[in-house]
Amino acid sequence: MFTEKLLDKMFQSGNLHYQYFALHAYPLKDSLKYLPGVIRLVKEGVSYVPYFAIEKIPASAWAIDKYQVQLLAHFANSDFELQNAFLNKISGIDLSDNAMDLLVGSFGKTTDKQLLKVLQILDYNKTRLTPYAIRELTSLCGHADSEIAELANSIVKAVKKTGQQAEKNIN
Repeated sequence: MFTEKLLDKMFQSGNLHYQYFALHAYPLKDSLKYLPGVIRLVKEGVSYVPYFAIEKIPASAWAIDKYQVQLLAHFANSDFELQNAFLNKISGIDLSDNAMDLLVGSFGKTTDKQLLKVLQILDYNKTRLTPYAIRELTSLCGHADSEIAELANSIVKAVKKTGQQAEKNIN
C-alpha cells in the first residue's frame, strides 16, 4: 500500500527511479509540505532528477527567504544547465539580501552570459543589495566584457544615487 511514509522514503532514496516517482506522486495541494524533499533532490538527486525537481518548486516558495537561501546555496556548485534553470526561476523574483549574497558569491563560477543574467537579477533587486554585493559588483566595473562592465557600473551608480538620496531625506 502506498503511504506517506513510503513517499518520504522515496524522497530520501538514492535510487533514480524512486526519486523521479516521488517528484510526481505527491499531491500538488501539499507542495509546501514536500518542499524539503524536493529541495533535497535539487541538491542531491541522481542523474537528471535535479532538473525535474527544480521545476516542481512552486513560485510561492521562490519568494520565501528560507527557500531562496537553501536553493541558492547550491547554485555555485551546480552544472551549467542547472544554473540556467536557477536563473530562469529567480528572474523577476524579489530576492532576500542573503540570497543575493549567495548569488554574488558565485560570480566566478558562471559563464559571461550567465553573469549577465545574474546582473539583470541583481539590477531588479538593487534596492536590497548588501555592502558585500556592492563591493563585488564594483569589482566587475572593469570586466573585459563591456556589457558586463556597463551593467555592473549602472547598478553601482544607481545604488549610490539612491543611497545619497536617502541620506538627504534623513538630514
